[in-house]
Amino acid sequence: MDLPSKMSDSGQYTSLKSSHDKISLRTMYEDCSLIEIVHFHECLRRELQSLINNVILLRKQAAEIERNSNVSNEEHFELELQVISQFQIFWAVFQSHSTAEDEFIWPALKDKASKTINTFSKGINIAHIFDEIEYAEEHSEENQIFQNIEALLKELRAARKEPKIRAELLKKLESQTVNSFHFLKKHLQKEETSALPLIKEFFSAVEIEVIVGKIMGKRSSELMKTILSMMIKNLHPGDVGQMMGYIKQAVKDTYFEKWLASGGFTWDGLNDENEDFNEGKKRGNCELTQDFGSIEKLEEKCDSDSETNYLTDGQILNVQNVGSRSSEPLTEVEFQATVRRLVRIRGMSMERKSSIIQALRSNMYQNIKRARIESKNDGMNLPKFSNSEGNVISKEIASNSHAVKLSAPHKYYSGDSVEPVVTGDIPLFPVKELSQTWKQSHNLEEIGILGCPHYSRRVKLRAPCCDRLFTCRLCHDHEMDHVMDRYKVSEMLCMLCESLQPISNRCRDIECQIKNAKSKELSKYYCQICHLHDDDQTKNIYHCPYCNICRRGKGLGEDFCHCMKCNACISVQSAKSHSCVTHSLEGKCPICSVGMFTSTQQVKGLKCGHFMHLNCYRESIRHAERASHWYRCPICLRSMDDMAEYFGQLDAVVKAQPMPTEFENLKAKVLCHDCNEFTTVSYHFCYLKCGECGSYNTRMEELLSVSNGQSYIPP
Repeated sequence: MDLPSKMSDSGQYTSLKSSHDKISLRTMYEDCSLIEIVHFHECLRRELQSLINNVILLRKQAAEIERNSNVSNEEHFELELQVISQFQIFWAVFQSHSTAEDEFIWPALKDKASKTINTFSKGINIAHIFDEIEYAEEHSEENQIFQNIEALLKELRAARKEPKIRAELLKKLESQTVNSFHFLKKHLQKEETSALPLIKEFFSAVEIEVIVGKIMGKRSSELMKTILSMMIKNLHPGDVGQMMGYIKQAVKDTYFEKWLASGGFTWDGLNDENEDFNEGKKRGNCELTQDFGSIEKLEEKCDSDSETNYLTDGQILNVQNVGSRSSEPLTEVEFQATVRRLVRIRGMSMERKSSIIQALRSNMYQNIKRARIESKNDGMNLPKFSNSEGNVISKEIASNSHAVKLSAPHKYYSGDSVEPVVTGDIPLFPVKELSQTWKQSHNLEEIGILGCPHYSRRVKLRAPCCDRLFTCRLCHDHEMDHVMDRYKVSEMLCMLCESLQPISNRCRDIECQIKNAKSKELSKYYCQICHLHDDDQTKNIYHCPYCNICRRGKGLGEDFCHCMKCNACISVQSAKSHSCVTHSLEGKCPICSVGMFTSTQQVKGLKCGHFMHLNCYRESIRHAERASHWYRCPICLRSMDDMAEYFGQLDAVVKAQPMPTEFENLKAKVLCHDCNEFTTVSYHFCYLKCGECGSYNTRMEELLSVSNGQSYIPP
């Protein structure tokens, strides 16, 4: 049943949908994630009403201008641009909503209907209640309506100097938007009265949460900002809080809250809901590369809520000042003795012991590396600022065998000031750090491009940890004994004019802006959260709001989507077929033991759901291709790829090498690593094929005698 609508006395278009209907919907879905969709529908209705009201106001302004009213052309054209922008945003959001229905909701309903044995026991036939083809046709019709409105808006912009034509176009535009409101309202109501009740009936709360998570996994950070802004604009604060709560629940295993806290989206209401949120919090993990004073402190940092007995052989195991800058690194003998004592600790899990041993080994390496760097820079205690009178200091400080010249940047901008600082503390840097760096490449077209081996860029970053200038964080991490926190970077040096300033994608120096007027922005891509600049014109980069880092690709919803369980960005092509392993990308590569989540190397997703670096995968295959099970995942032993073609070749090999007559009736009990099933199959001295799934990724558990079924003992 369609809901009545009318024009109010003030000329504003309003919906007469009763509060009773709204309350009933909220009551029906308030205990599951579907309330997010209900609130989203209400957002769309109100946003479209707002668009209609602006179109009506635009038509009235045009009529008043034609009568030589006080309404200025500038005000009128500004409202026109607002209408165009509002329509484009609404279209993008509604299109994402329709795509989510086609890709996730209807397929999930069809799949559930095919698997639910008792679907008809309650007299319910899912196929008869909703018609997927009908919904697809409505989506196509909606798209045509939006295209017609877009065409009218283009004609309206082209007819700015023709009042009569504009008046006719505005009448058509108003009629089109009102018709679209009726059509879309009817479509949304049908979803709420037919599709959503079916989902509530046949899906558990966890399954609904998974569906909502899949829908959100294809929403880019820009689309999420738009939806959240629309939500806050059109919904009651209580509804906003409820909707935000279910959004967070659907993405609870990701870094979405960290994205919000990092400035991905700002809203006053978020502060109240995120009181317990710690920006640096890791879900149950701690960074084991930090400096710890003792094993007791290390244990406390890894799990401050647990109490562990460290008694071993009647004494407390304590390694003083492990990893501290003032301590000497452990020798190999001391390290082995510490490990032996650590293993004998009672009441500590093996995982915790392994973590502490890894930390000790890492701290040994870091201490050695730190000592090497400090030896190299002995005597180089460089002052960071000029004197308090504002005089720029440029001096040479003698070292053991060389001198370091310190200088101030050409200009220094602080805070929001548009004028450079001329007095006060001006930071000083070695001349080498202030100089330009160039991208190193074998490609002749890239010679003469500012940047570093990792990025093309025209800026340097001021590291918040050591107050030094580096072209990128990777250059910093390679040279220093610590890691730069990309989120805490606040200043940059423009390499075009040598001005130090707050980080952004535009140089604050006016002279530099005039000189480089053709390229106003410092890089093609800039992320205000990761503070990443990249001026490579051939590279596509996007910021994932769930990983909260920048990744290579066109973006979520285009060539990638985010899997909420794996907490990883997966290519669209492999999204439906990939196996989920919780937080699989957040671990270390099983080949090189280097973290993959923030790695700049390309990562390959395996068929089993685990990940490894693509180069490591290729090297592993190359070195292991002579082994019989070279295709096994080193973590779970399942096949890393689709091995159907290879297994077909093994069928031919087995057939070409028949067993000798005296052994041809032997059987073998095998365990298949791909399907985890035990089966009894004919024994072959080369390969054993699983009797369940046909895989050769098997392990023989027992050789059986045909006569009595007991273990076979060769004569």
